[in-house]
Amino acid sequence: MTLQTISNPTSNIFSSTYAAGFYTSNLIDASGEKFGFVFAAPKSGNITTLRFRLGTVTTGQTLRGGLYLLDDEGNPTTSAYGGMAVGTVAVGDADDNMEKVITLATPATAVLGDKMAFIIEFD
Repeated sequence: MTLQTISNPTSNIFSSTYAAGFYTSNLIDASGEKFGFVFAAPKSGNITTLRFRLGTVTTGQTLRGGLYLLDDEGNPTTSAYGGMAVGTVAVGDADDNMEKVITLATPATAVLGDKMAFIIEFD
């Protein structure tokens, strides 16, 4: 199953193709690959949805997304941020350049200024 480019955010980028300190691709096209970025909560409150834009989609695939804690070096961990439970969104073959919205199964409780990672991966 092949998914193509996810448009670049304007924060620290993390990807399964991130190597030697250089961002090399935002393509995820296989199980185990992930894409994400780190940002700070702009205010306190509940985060219920996550939005992102796709690039070219070759073959659709359900994507899973969530918010995760960071380690001491600022890298994403596998621990959920703010009590959230991941959500999913279907991506169709013809969804090129479309905005997608993931509704979290359980909202994350955010605190102003907290840093977290938004990670997208195959479901």
